[in-house]
Amino acid sequence: MKFVIHIGHPYDIAFFKRLCPFLRDRYNCKITAIVGVMNFFKEFDDLETIVLSFADQVITIPEEETPHYSHRFLNNFFKTRKAKQKLSSAFDKEAILLSADKSAFFSNMVASQFSKIVLFQSPDKMNIDHLLKLSYYLTSVMFTNNFLAGARHVLIYVHPQGRGHIREVKVLRPKHHILYLSEDSGPDKVVLPSASINKPSKKIIIFGSRFLEWSYFKPIRNTAEPIILDVYQKMHQTFIDYEVIYKPHPRETGREFNKINEIFEGKLNNVGNKLNSELFLLEHPDIEFCFSLNSTSSRSAYSMGFNSKVFYKMLGFEDSVASMMNNNFSEMPEEFFIEDINPDFKNPSKKNKFSPNLDPLYKIIDSF
Repeated sequence: MKFVIHIGHPYDIAFFKRLCPFLRDRYNCKITAIVGVMNFFKEFDDLETIVLSFADQVITIPEEETPHYSHRFLNNFFKTRKAKQKLSSAFDKEAILLSADKSAFFSNMVASQFSKIVLFQSPDKMNIDHLLKLSYYLTSVMFTNNFLAGARHVLIYVHPQGRGHIREVKVLRPKHHILYLSEDSGPDKVVLPSASINKPSKKIIIFGSRFLEWSYFKPIRNTAEPIILDVYQKMHQTFIDYEVIYKPHPRETGREFNKINEIFEGKLNNVGNKLNSELFLLEHPDIEFCFSLNSTSSRSAYSMGFNSKVFYKMLGFEDSVASMMNNNFSEMPEEFFIEDINPDFKNPSKKNKFSPNLDPLYKIIDSF
C-alpha cells in the first residue's frame, strides 16, 4: 500500500509525525511526503531530515519553485508544470493522498492528481457562513490559476473586516473524504494519543499572536491592549518561579515579544521558529501550561494533551470577529477560556488523557 502525505504547513509535520507510526503498524506501506516549501518553513534547520523521521521518501519543491495563487498567471503555469514533473513519481493512481489543507493552490493542485483522498480538518460546530461574503475578485484569480493547472475550482469567502486574513475556501465537486481532528470519538472523527507527560516540569509556553499587527485588533486596540498586558502581568506573578518559553508567531516582527518580555523582566526564553509550535511541544512534553491570546497553537496544544488556555474573550471584539474566533475553538471546554480579570491560570483545562481512535480513518482506507 502506498500513502502520499502532503505537507503544506508546519502543523502538518507534527500531525503526520504522530499519525504515521499508526499507519505502519496496521499496513505494510510506503509513505512518500510531498513538501511545497512556503515562507512558514524558512527558519527550519533541516526540513527534509525531520520529514524523513516518519516518511520513507520526501519530494521537496523549493520555495522559489512552489506555485501559489498569483496574478502572474503565465509564470505560475510554468511553475506548476515544472512542479508536476518533479512530483510525477508520487502521482500513483493507486496511492492514497492524506492532507490537512485544501486552501492553498499547491495543495489543491496536488489533490487534483489523486482519486483516493482523505482530508483532515478541524471541527466547526458553528455555522458562520452568514459572516462571510463571496469574493468575486479572489475567486476569479483563483479560477484562472486552477483552470491553467487543471486543478479543481474553488470559491473564496472572506470576512469584511479580516482584510484577507479571515477566509473560507470551498472546493467545488470535491473528491475527498473528510475526517475531523478531535478529542471525542465519532464516525467522522479521529483521535491521536496525548503527547504530554503525567509529571510536567515547572515550565509554561506563550504562543505569540501578533496582537499589535492584525487588522482586526485596530478598532479595539486602545481598550484591549491594557487588558492584554495586565493578563501577562498577572501571569508573570503567578509563574514567578517557572521557566517561561516564548514561541513567536512565524510572521511576528518582534514588537509583541518586546512588550511581553518587559513585563517578564527580560526572562522570556524566545525559542524562535526553527521548529513550529506543535513540533516544539512534541520535543518538550514536560511543559505544564500553554497560553495565548487567540493562537490556533493553543488548540493544537490542547489536542496534544497539554493544559492550554486562551484569553481573547476578555477583549470585546466586534461580534462577527468574535464569532470567527469562537468557531476556531468551538470544541474546547469551558476551562480552555480565560474570561475573568483575576484568572486562575493553574486551573487545568485538560482533565484526562485522550484514548486514540483511528478506526474511521482505517474504515476509509480499507474501502478504497
